[in-house]
Amino acid sequence: MMKRTDLMLIACAICCISACNSPSEPSELERLASACVADDLNSCNQLALILQANGNSTEAANLLAKTCQAGLKIACSNLGEQYYDGSGVKKDLQISYGLF
Repeated sequence: MMKRTDLMLIACAICCISACNSPSEPSELERLASACVADDLNSCNQLALILQANGNSTEAANLLAKTCQAGLKIACSNLGEQYYDGSGVKKDLQISYGLF
């Protein structure tokens, strides 16, 4: 279950991303964020991937970690890739392999 701090993290990330994108994109981000806050794990995973693609790797890793802990295996794999690359987290191959 997403906490209030998670909601704030998501909201801040949306503001950062939407400031750089066209007006049509924030509505998709807002939809994903709302669904994520409502515990739609697939939406959380998608939002994390968007965050990472827009240079917010640390926020993406935090969101993927919470989504992985909630049980979405693809989020664990995506987080494993971040640990493998050292993207938003300290590079750690042992953690990475454990997440795949």
